[in-house]
Amino acid sequence: MGPNEGYIWGLLGFGIAFLLSFIIHFIIRRRWLGCILQLLVFIVLSISIMTFLVSFRGCASAFEEMDAMVSVRLIEETRDCRYERTWWMKPDNTYYLVFDKGSNNHKVETCGNDYYSDRGTFTRIDSICAIKTDYNPPFIIYFNLDSQKVTPVWGEDTLEVVSVDWKRINEYFKMSQ
Repeated sequence: MGPNEGYIWGLLGFGIAFLLSFIIHFIIRRRWLGCILQLLVFIVLSISIMTFLVSFRGCASAFEEMDAMVSVRLIEETRDCRYERTWWMKPDNTYYLVFDKGSNNHKVETCGNDYYSDRGTFTRIDSICAIKTDYNPPFIIYFNLDSQKVTPVWGEDTLEVVSVDWKRINEYFKMSQ
């Protein structure tokens, strides 16, 4: 899923609603009634399709977040803007990313708002219990299985650990040895 996918789905929904309302216009033989019904059907279908697409996207996002062995978050803030990236690492060597850009406290709209999700992969570092993402720039998550500590490192900074499932992590590192 890329940054422009929401716009494409929205245009597709409006197009389908318009075509269906246009069909209603031709089914009704009276011109004035057909025009009124076309407008009403277009409004109802647009709202219905958009509601369905938003709820479907929310369900798809929740499905992607399930079964994650660890999730980490990076928050970068400037005076006006807030950039938040959250990764959910799965035992099948894939991750799910959600990027959320918005204004701090929503008082100003200088940086605009953006929200999208994406998928990627990561690899296990053989010499230690760690994984490295293919994200640009890549980051490394170190796992201390004995003391059950997770340390995600992004350049010189550490990321925030959101959730950890030690059962899945232990199975992952036993499986890949």
